[in-house]
Amino acid sequence: MAELNDGNDAMDVITVDLGARSYPVVIAGGFDGLGPAVVRALGPGPAVLIGSAPLLERFGPEVLGSLSGAGVEAIPLGHPDGEPAKQLGVWAALVEAALGAGLRRGAPVIALGGGVTGDLAGFVAASANRGVPLVGVPTSLLAMVDSSVGGKVGINSALGKNLIGAFHQPSLVYAALGCLASLPAEQLQSGLGEVIKHALLQGPEAVDRLERSAPALARGERGAWAALIGENIRYKASIVAADEREGGLRAILNLGHTAGHAIEAALEGSVPHGICVYWGLQIEARFAADRGLGAPSLPRAVQALGAALDLPEFDATIPTDTLFQLMLVDKKRARATLALPIIAADGRPALVSLDAAALRELAELASSPEDPCARRFPSAP
Repeated sequence: MAELNDGNDAMDVITVDLGARSYPVVIAGGFDGLGPAVVRALGPGPAVLIGSAPLLERFGPEVLGSLSGAGVEAIPLGHPDGEPAKQLGVWAALVEAALGAGLRRGAPVIALGGGVTGDLAGFVAASANRGVPLVGVPTSLLAMVDSSVGGKVGINSALGKNLIGAFHQPSLVYAALGCLASLPAEQLQSGLGEVIKHALLQGPEAVDRLERSAPALARGERGAWAALIGENIRYKASIVAADEREGGLRAILNLGHTAGHAIEAALEGSVPHGICVYWGLQIEARFAADRGLGAPSLPRAVQALGAALDLPEFDATIPTDTLFQLMLVDKKRARATLALPIIAADGRPALVSLDAAALRELAELASSPEDPCARRFPSAP
């Protein structure tokens, strides 16, 4: 991606409407406005800044300077890089370190990083002192458009991804677009996997708008990225406002995640989350089409959208039994069935209930490395 303009002006402020617990999501160019935004939301005082060691080294001085200049004195705490950080031992060590650094009720945990840091630091905030304020400072595209909004925080179990956690809404989210210029291509692709999911859920107009924006995004046009992130945050915020704790509507945001999470776990995190979700979107669209629940043309449309955004195609061979066992411990599974989000034949999102036999069929469909467009998915009529 071409280098983004890293100006520091706030370009958009979006409210996640949760009544008395509503909070702003600030989209800005850089970190200059972070400290003042934290003070507006929570007032001055002590804080804990949690991030991976590489991100604290890269962005820490600028972030700490902005915070300190506004009267927020933050103590930085590092964690190991990558998905393996989302484990009980790392979480426990961070809670103890935060409490040892003087974290008290009312003092925020500030999460600086991508989805891993947001989940991990968010769970620290949810559990330390029975809950302290959380400020999200997402540095990855995936975190900006999806995981930093909505309050899902947690860590992984030996039995599966995100099985230990809580709902803990932030008091503020602050997204600095300048961070995107430092991301490797696969991390931008990962974020775009979730963007494709949101477009599919919103319908054909959103899909068309995303495909038309692809050239400007590839050129790194700051306005195009700001518009993309703003649109995705607004959509996610609308779903969270309607169903904060995933009692119904919010479950559609798991589109692509049943197959995607299983693939991600089977590949032991070697492929970023959003890319696995993109693969899951194709696989689950095929599954729905095969059962007469979704449009036959949708799998190919998903693949075409991914190609326009330069996402890689699925090329791994994973045993069906491996994927099936991983799907059986999916957190969306309740007793004997799993609620699978699909895009129905009318273009609208829906939930279908899968028993173990149907889940195995999905696992079998996800186990092949065949080119999903040329060999598995039929051409659109």
